[in-house]
Amino acid sequence: MGHPELDVIEELANRGLFRERDLTHRKISIDWLNTARMIGRIQKHGRGVWGHSRYKPTRYELAQIRLPNLVFWGPSALWLLGAEA
Repeated sequence: MGHPELDVIEELANRGLFRERDLTHRKISIDWLNTARMIGRIQKHGRGVWGHSRYKPTRYELAQIRLPNLVFWGPSALWLLGAEA
């Protein structure tokens, strides 16, 4: 028998990165994240940030999901996009 909670987590992971609060908006316990991680469907990419186990996010994506209203410009934007080391 399938678990609809795991299906929702996999759907979110297939879109890219997602936050733990994306599950709480759907009334799914964040305890399901550890179950999904143990069976290899997702992995943690930072504090409260998850994604598909094969997904490799960029620095820009990680910063943008944690700070969605922040605008990056100048040297910080170039660094996030990988143009400067």
